[in-house]
Amino acid sequence: MNVNEPQAEGGDALQIRVHGSPDKPALIYLPGSHGDWSVIPGFRNQMLAEFCFVEFTYPRTVSWTVEEYGREVAAALSAKGIKGGWLLGESFGSQIAWQLSHLPDFHCQGIILCGGFVRHPFPWGAALFRRICERLLARPQGIAKMMRSYERWVTSRYENTAERSASLMEFKQRRIVADGKAAMHRLRLIQHYDPSASARTFQAPVYYLGGFWDPLVPWYLVRPWLKLHCPGYKDGEIIAIADHNVLFSAPTKSARTIQKWLGRDVEKGL
Repeated sequence: MNVNEPQAEGGDALQIRVHGSPDKPALIYLPGSHGDWSVIPGFRNQMLAEFCFVEFTYPRTVSWTVEEYGREVAAALSAKGIKGGWLLGESFGSQIAWQLSHLPDFHCQGIILCGGFVRHPFPWGAALFRRICERLLARPQGIAKMMRSYERWVTSRYENTAERSASLMEFKQRRIVADGKAAMHRLRLIQHYDPSASARTFQAPVYYLGGFWDPLVPWYLVRPWLKLHCPGYKDGEIIAIADHNVLFSAPTKSARTIQKWLGRDVEKGL
């Protein structure tokens, strides 16, 4: 395998790509409820000098549990010879990160929550957002209307670079009906999943990165909980210009912040 080229497997199954040298520490991206790697290139490209970057696209399943997500992700990593690494849990992906963190066959060096959480502070909020999205998706051209609204939000707030435009285009192309149904299922999992017991006993480093303009996950509640209950919690930062998808809306600032955090821990052998 040429480790300098991204590797992909599967069609509508779980897909994994590995970028960079396996001699570097592994940084494993677990996407949010949208479920793919379409909006990560800007951030990923800034991390490749120091990390082997691993990314996933989830299958469009409406039946998997969080536990099944964790087992399948761990199996895909093992098949690539990746036995451990840093977990980059974005929103829904943070739930998979907590699941992976205690699997015996995976060595979790630490977790970075990107708009992520332990138990969602407002489970009813996830349920409400899911119902709103389901009603929109049930209408003719519902997905197209949602994508136009999201595109207007992005282009009005952030610099329209070629890299961001390409990521947004891929994001839009992936949004089909089956994809929307899978995303709604992931929101349902968020509503009911509670990894608090795992977080309360997790000793490895935990960091929190969020965007200030985030109506979906109240970071002002997540960070205090981590400080009080998670023994591994070390630091956090809220990026003023960013939204819920912080790695996409502020890729450079996100990359520099995470490089600063992990640089210290990698030097210590964590």
